[in-house]
Amino acid sequence: MPAAATRSAITRYVWSTLSMTGGLIGHTVGLVLLAKALGPAQFGIFTIITTASNFGLVWCGLGSGEAMRRLIARDRAAYPRAAGHALTLLAATGVLASLAVVAVMTRYVPVNAVSIGLLVVSNILLFAWSGFSEQILLAHGNVTGANIINMGSGFARAGMVAVACLGFGVADIQTYAYWHFGYYAVLSLYCVGAVARYGRPQLCLLRDELLRGATISFAGLFIMLRQNADVLALSAVASPTVVGIYAVARRIVGTASVVSASLDRLVYSSFARAGRNGPAATLALARHYMVYATALCLAASLALYLLAPLVPMIFSRSYADSVPLVRLLSWTILLTSLQFLASDALNACDRHEARLAAEVTGGLIGVAALAALTYAFGLDGIVASIYVAGLTVAATLWGTLVILARRSQRDSRPPLPTTPDLYATR
Repeated sequence: MPAAATRSAITRYVWSTLSMTGGLIGHTVGLVLLAKALGPAQFGIFTIITTASNFGLVWCGLGSGEAMRRLIARDRAAYPRAAGHALTLLAATGVLASLAVVAVMTRYVPVNAVSIGLLVVSNILLFAWSGFSEQILLAHGNVTGANIINMGSGFARAGMVAVACLGFGVADIQTYAYWHFGYYAVLSLYCVGAVARYGRPQLCLLRDELLRGATISFAGLFIMLRQNADVLALSAVASPTVVGIYAVARRIVGTASVVSASLDRLVYSSFARAGRNGPAATLALARHYMVYATALCLAASLALYLLAPLVPMIFSRSYADSVPLVRLLSWTILLTSLQFLASDALNACDRHEARLAAEVTGGLIGVAALAALTYAFGLDGIVASIYVAGLTVAATLWGTLVILARRSQRDSRPPLPTTPDLYATR
């Protein structure tokens, strides 16, 4: 790679990482304030509602955001139909998913239906729209605009939580739900203005992309099961206080994952262009980026491990038990990054069904491990199952990618010259 191109790539990654880090710092500050104001028990209930919302979020849009980025990366003129397809699905599935989650949560969570509804709609429909807006900007190469949404939303949310909890003394989920919804409503309006310059989407459905998108949602379901089933399993065997302590540890580790998420966010367009040449081309890119991802993630994990004792100073002494959990989970950042790279490489070369099969296989093993280890060892079993699931999914995704790449290379080789038949009749 030429020196100028290398410097440009590094600069883009640094600014992307700084913006995402800034956004996550804002979200983390808001999380700290909210966790302190609600206390472990109320924060645990908030975490359960958020986790349930994540399962609904999986179905919001049916993976159409990936299709939009892939299609626009190959042809900018595809934007009206690609964006219209995604918006049509996002609206329809977002409403249905929100209603389903609210119906379930009102039966199992001791919070009134209105508050649950405000939280769920914010976490599914409005959150999905803000994320989709960021994808539109990235698909058009407007990294700065995407960075503004990412970083600005984090600090705006921190400001909202500060005003609500410190300024107005909000200390319960029912009251906080109104503030939460108001924040996402304002963010959504800003996102409308941010993407308006690219023209009006043409509302439609692209039939060829429906099945591919459905495979992404199904794969996302198993990812979500693997990533959030721990909270649900823990809530079944432990008090909301323990769930809150564990949730803080998970959120901190998730925040540190910005180093890999930033890289993944920038390279997908390169994957999409390489995907025209099949899985062998995307595998080569994935191997190239894996070197950088490994170095970045190991550095982040080590820093997280060393800084974990600061958690009680930041969140309060009530969360002191989160320290060993942060240290135990800190090394999962690399596993997540390796999964993302292989997953992007498969999607970019239109091997969505293969990716789904790999995700389902790894997800089923991970959920089975979670159930067995949680039943046998409780919280320690949950931590162990996260590593089992992470390793399994990474292995199945990379194994699938390597197999498909070798197969495509074999099929594309020119036929070997045949030996003339000396006995053929002339």
